[in-house]
Amino acid sequence: MKKKSLFGINVKLALMLVAICGMFASCYEKEELTTEAPSAVKPVYKITGVVSNASTGEPLSGAKVNGATTATDGTYALDATEGLNVLTVTKDDYKTVTTSVYVEKIENGKTAVYTVNAAMYPGYDTPTYKTVKYTIKGTATDESSAAVKLSSVVIPGCTIAVVNNKFTVEGVQPGTYYAVLKAEGYKNAYATIAVAPVAAEEGEGDQIVTSTVAVLMQKEETAKVSKYYVCGFVTNEKDAAVPDATVKVEVGEFKADLTTDNRGYFNIEVAAEHITPTTLAIITVSKAGYVAQAKATVVKLVETGATSVTSIEVVLKAESSDIPDEDPSKGGEQTIEVPVDKAEPTKVEDIKEPEVKADIEKVAEELGIEDITKIDIPVVKVEEALVVELVSTEAVIDETTGETTQETKTVADQITLPANTQVYYVGGQAQAIKLTRDIQTEKATAAVRTYEGQPSGTVFSQPLEVKFQAPVTVTVEPDYVLGVLYQNEKTGVWSADANNYAEYDMTSGTFVGKINHFSKFRFGFESAIVPVDSVKLDAEIINKPCYTGSAAAVVTVKGNYMGGTAYDGNTPALAVETALSGMNAETKSYVTMLLKNMILKDNANIAPKNSYSKTALSVDISVPAYKQIDNFSMVRKQVRRSYTVHVIDKNKKTTDVTVVVKKIISTTLTANYAIGHTHGHGNGEDLNAGGGIIDFE
Repeated sequence: MKKKSLFGINVKLALMLVAICGMFASCYEKEELTTEAPSAVKPVYKITGVVSNASTGEPLSGAKVNGATTATDGTYALDATEGLNVLTVTKDDYKTVTTSVYVEKIENGKTAVYTVNAAMYPGYDTPTYKTVKYTIKGTATDESSAAVKLSSVVIPGCTIAVVNNKFTVEGVQPGTYYAVLKAEGYKNAYATIAVAPVAAEEGEGDQIVTSTVAVLMQKEETAKVSKYYVCGFVTNEKDAAVPDATVKVEVGEFKADLTTDNRGYFNIEVAAEHITPTTLAIITVSKAGYVAQAKATVVKLVETGATSVTSIEVVLKAESSDIPDEDPSKGGEQTIEVPVDKAEPTKVEDIKEPEVKADIEKVAEELGIEDITKIDIPVVKVEEALVVELVSTEAVIDETTGETTQETKTVADQITLPANTQVYYVGGQAQAIKLTRDIQTEKATAAVRTYEGQPSGTVFSQPLEVKFQAPVTVTVEPDYVLGVLYQNEKTGVWSADANNYAEYDMTSGTFVGKINHFSKFRFGFESAIVPVDSVKLDAEIINKPCYTGSAAAVVTVKGNYMGGTAYDGNTPALAVETALSGMNAETKSYVTMLLKNMILKDNANIAPKNSYSKTALSVDISVPAYKQIDNFSMVRKQVRRSYTVHVIDKNKKTTDVTVVVKKIISTTLTANYAIGHTHGHGNGEDLNAGGGIIDFE
C-alpha cells in the first residue's frame, strides 16, 4: 500500500488557513508597503450630547432634539450636515432650549462628531414675539378719482419705490414722515404720514404693519387754493379695523366729530383758513370696550394750490377686567398719560436749555432726521408730577448658588415724570408715554433693569426718574453704583451715558436712576462676551490596528475623551474675589451671579465644570475590503470665549471682572490606513469582538 505524504497534508492545511484568514479582519503585521489612494468613502458628520435637568443635573429621557428622542441616560445622536446646524430641545413641562453648532467640512473617509449638551429648566416657555416691520403705502388720485402717475415721491431719509400712482416705503420706524409728491401736469402735493407703533404678536417671523395714505392731487390749471385733509385708520392691537369709533378732530379753530367706516377709516377736509405754519391736528378716538386714545401732530403747510394730507394711525387697546397673570420672569408695562391735547409746536432754536437742545439734536440724528431746524417739534408741558408703578413678575434667584428657582415674586418699579417737565416729541407725534421692561434681555447681560420707552425720540427737559429694588438682598449700603446705558436707534449699539449713574438710596431702599430721553435704556454694568480663539488640539492616537479581508466591514470605535465645557482658569467666584477683593460680600455675590447667568444663557444652560470631564464617543466607520488600519487619530476642536463685567464702585471707578470658558465642540476621527499589505496575522480581539467593536480610553 502506498503511504500518503505528510508533507502534502501540511501544505494543503496551510493553504486552507491562509484562505480562511483572508475572509476575516484581524490584527496584523505590516509588510510590502505601496501608495494608498484617497478614500472614496464620504465624510460622516454626527451631533451627540446629553440633555439634563438644569435644576437637579439629572439626565432627561424623552426630550426631543430635532426629532431625535433622548434615552434614559439623556443621550441623543443626530446626523449633521456641513454648515450651521440649529438644535431645538423640547420636552413637556420644560422650557425649550435652542442652540447651534457650525459643522466644518472634512475629508473623505473621516468622521466628525460634535458634542452639544443642553440643560432644561422645568416650567413653560416665555412667549416669543414676531419682529414688527413698518411699511408705508400710498396712492395718488385726482378729484375725479382717476389714478395720477407719479414722477417722484420724496420722504427725507427714506428709499421709495414708485410704480405708476403708487409708492411704497419699507423698513421705516414709528414716527411722523413728510412726503412730497410730484406728477406732470399736477401741482405738488404734500402728505404728513404718522406711523404708529403696535404691540408685537406672539409667534415667529415678521409682523408687517402697513400705514396707508391716499393723496389727492390737483391739476395745475384748476389749482386755486390749498387743500388740507386729516385722515387715518383706527385698528385694535391685533391690527384689525375698528369700525364705528368716534373720532374728534381739532385743527386750530376747526372742530369736527367723525365716525370710522367698516375699514376703520376716517377722513375730513379742513379749510386752508384754519392752517398756519404751527397748526396742530389733535385726534381723540373712543369706542365702548376700548381705552380712549389721543394723538397730536403738526399739519404741514403747503404752497398755494397744493394738497396736504395728514395721516394719523391710531391703535386702540381693549378694556378687560379679566387680565391674565403674567408669565414667570416676564416684564410688565405701564403708560403715563400726558396731556397730548395741549401739545404745541416748537422749533429747536427756540429751546433755551443747552442740555435739552443737545439731546434733541442727538436723538434726531439717530432717527435719521437730516435737518432738525426745519421741523416743528410737538411739545407737551406736564404741570403736575405724574407717578406710576410698573409691576413685573420675577423668578426668585437662590443667592447662595446663583441659580434660578421655580418660585416667583412681584416687583414694582416707581416711574416719576417731574412737575413742570417739557416733553419734546422729536419723532413728530405727541402721544402717551409707554415703558416696557425686558427681563429676558437682562438675563443675558449685566443689567439690573432694561426698558423700552415709547415713542422713540422723546426728550425730557427734566429727567424721568426710575426707582427699582436692588438685585440682591441688601443688609449694608451697596459699595457699587449702576451705569445708565442707551441703545443707539440707528446702530443698535449700547453705550454708557457719561457721569450718569443709578445710586442706592438707603431711605427708600431702592436704586434711583434718571433718564433724559427715550430709546431702549438700561441700568447696570456694561458687559461683553468676546470670542478668544478656536483651535484644533493635538491629535490623540488610538493604537488599535485592524484589517479587513474580502468583504467590507463596519468598525464601531467607542470610548471616552476629555471634553465638555469647563472654566479656563478662574471660576466666577475666584475671578470676583481676585478683582474685587476690597468690596463687600454682597457685591461679590451679585457679580458672581451676573457672570454665571451670562455664561448659562450663552451655553444652552450648561454650567461649566472646573476642568474637562470624560465624554462618551461612539462612531461607526465603514472600512473597505482588503484594507489595513494602523491606528485612529482623534482631533478635538476647542473654542474659548471670555465673559466680562465692568463693575463700577461707589467712587465711580470701573474694574473689569473676566472669566474664560473653554468648550470642546467637535471631535474628528480618522482611520490611518496602512500603505498596502499582502497578508497579516494576529488574534483579532478588537475588530471581531462583538461584531467589529474597538474600545479605547
